[in-house]
Amino acid sequence: MSGVAHGLDPERTLTQLHHTAWQPQDGAPAGIEYLAQTRDGFLWLGTQNGLYRFDGMSFDNGITSSLPSSNISTLYTDRDGSLWI
Repeated sequence: MSGVAHGLDPERTLTQLHHTAWQPQDGAPAGIEYLAQTRDGFLWLGTQNGLYRFDGMSFDNGITSSLPSSNISTLYTDRDGSLWI
């Protein structure tokens, strides 16, 4: 299944766009090396210090303790929407 991708309106200027940045003081992990998005909308961030899930508002790395290593070397989402770590 594929969706429709819409391009940016070429008539809009950068000052008309909204941008939010998350920094470490906001809970964002440092050293993000891998990024994947699952069908449920979560962004998954892989770092040398763990796996983080971002829901658009906050970061959670509670899953890291259940993994054999905290050093995430790749992330991949397959056709059925599963996240491979």
